[in-house]
Amino acid sequence: MARTDAIWAIAGCAALLGGCAAGFFGPLPEDVQLNNARGAEYETGRIATLEPQALAFAKARATRESGSLHLKLSGGDVLNLQNGAGDCSLTAADCLHYIFTADLPARHAFLVLEARYEGGDWILIDDRTGMRTKLDAVPVFSPDNERLLILSQNEAYGGFFGIEIWRRMGDAAVREWSHSLAGDAPEFGGAKASCPAETFAENAAWRGNRRIAFELHSSASFGCAEASWPSLIEYGPGGWRLLTAWPRAR
Repeated sequence: MARTDAIWAIAGCAALLGGCAAGFFGPLPEDVQLNNARGAEYETGRIATLEPQALAFAKARATRESGSLHLKLSGGDVLNLQNGAGDCSLTAADCLHYIFTADLPARHAFLVLEARYEGGDWILIDDRTGMRTKLDAVPVFSPDNERLLILSQNEAYGGFFGIEIWRRMGDAAVREWSHSLAGDAPEFGGAKASCPAETFAENAAWRGNRRIAFELHSSASFGCAEASWPSLIEYGPGGWRLLTAWPRAR
């Protein structure tokens, strides 16, 4: 989920982005675009500044005309994403803004943020059929591009807080595994008062197609000491499982 910063600092951004000359920016490789989006995924204003660069990389595959984003599918059809008519700086009514974030031709996809007055969704769009898959965070692709790691770490607006693995199936993707990192998860004793109070996954990276290495980090809060520890997610005969040594709950 992406949050709105400074009551939609990007109101009027459509005019700005539409007026930017995409050719002014150098092309960005796919992983660079994804990393840039990941570094700004909870700041809608920063995400909006990435669009001109992503459009430059996409060339004719993606173009913007004022409030309309046009995605050219491989078969020749065009998927049109139209912004809402509402003024996002004033009201939530009809506030909808599509921000083109990454062109991923090697993965047969486009990544677009569907931003609203409060929050939004990341949309992975298949570049062959236009099929849309809604995600809570910027995906981290496995080396074979068959799976997506999602680290959803924004509890605002009722979103899922934790780790997900999605498996791509044709032009769509399905959730294959998830694990909550919310403070009331079972490993924390089922109560927010237990330690660690809140845990975040950081520095996640695929190690092959069936293992993910990352670090769990809990800041000092609610009387709990700061802690960090290495963790793994592995795929085995029983499916995906989390391997970690949780700090003892208080």
